[in-house]
Amino acid sequence: MTRPRLDAERLRTLRRERDWSVADLARHAGVRDATVRAAEQGRTQPYPATLRKLARVLGVEVGDLFVKEGTR
Repeated sequence: MTRPRLDAERLRTLRRERDWSVADLARHAGVRDATVRAAEQGRTQPYPATLRKLARVLGVEVGDLFVKEGTR
């Protein structure tokens, strides 16, 4: 079984739907700008606690931030 992969494009889309900059999302979630930027660029897989913070402020479930099986 493969490890779930963060959907960087979905994260970016959710942020942009709120007209937030990377800095805005980071501030709302209480994480570093660099963390959001790296996640959106697909360079890193954030820690579970960070994913929970991002999901909470974006109004989605953590699972919604991952690539769904059979896509991408």
